[in-house]
Amino acid sequence: MAKKLGRTARYYKYGTTVAGKSKPANAKRARKVKDATSTKVSARPDQKVKRRELEKRRREMKKRGRKLDGKDLAHTKSGIRVKDSSKNRGSKSDMPGDKRSRGVGRKKKK
Repeated sequence: MAKKLGRTARYYKYGTTVAGKSKPANAKRARKVKDATSTKVSARPDQKVKRRELEKRRREMKKRGRKLDGKDLAHTKSGIRVKDSSKNRGSKSDMPGDKRSRGVGRKKKK
């Protein structure tokens, strides 16, 4: 049985969060906006520094013989750690910026 898509994934794939309905034009537009935003974030100097630092550490670990297949290096409260790439998707408790970015304490629009 296939894993049920989350709300956001369903929106980007079908253009609506309602199961069984599809609005391809919405999906295409939403994906385009998301890609543009991701491009802007990835181009920020602080993000470039972060990626360079992680890649440098990864190269050093590989040189020392560490196996990193399926693993990512992640910035956490306790420094840079090796995590499964499937688990390295943002943490609500590991970084202070995560709580802020998730809108904790804000009221949702109806």
